[in-house]
Amino acid sequence: MENSQKFQLSTIAIFLGAAVGGVAFLLMVYLMSQIAVYMKSMTTYMAEMSGDVSGMHEHISIMASEISKIDDVIAHMDENTNAMSNQITLIERAISNDMHVMSSSVYSMSNSLLIMDVKVGNISVDVNRMTNMVEGMTYDIHRGTQSFTSPMDYMQNMTH
Repeated sequence: MENSQKFQLSTIAIFLGAAVGGVAFLLMVYLMSQIAVYMKSMTTYMAEMSGDVSGMHEHISIMASEISKIDDVIAHMDENTNAMSNQITLIERAISNDMHVMSSSVYSMSNSLLIMDVKVGNISVDVNRMTNMVEGMTYDIHRGTQSFTSPMDYMQNMTH
């Protein structure tokens, strides 16, 4: 019996070994099929990701082009700002020159007015003298007229 038991045990061991091997094989086949499914999904996702990356590349290229255009606009703005600064400097110089000329003109006008003031004062004195002369002439004309119109009164006035 011992042989028979040994035979049975070895048969059971072979059968169990074959069963475990078969289950392991089936498990491996199942896992391989799952890996194949996951690989297929991963390939699909990778293709989608590649498309997304390609789209991102296109968008980044567009952004780079737009940034380049913005840079050109800023450079143009810098040129315009520099030109405006130069124009402002020219305007400031022209205003400064005009103010210098105007200051000189006002100073000259002030001196001319002072001279005119002296001349007007002199004219005022001359006009005052002329007024006295005209009054004297008026008196003399009046007396001369009286000598013709009333000679007697004229003679009396001469003695007084």
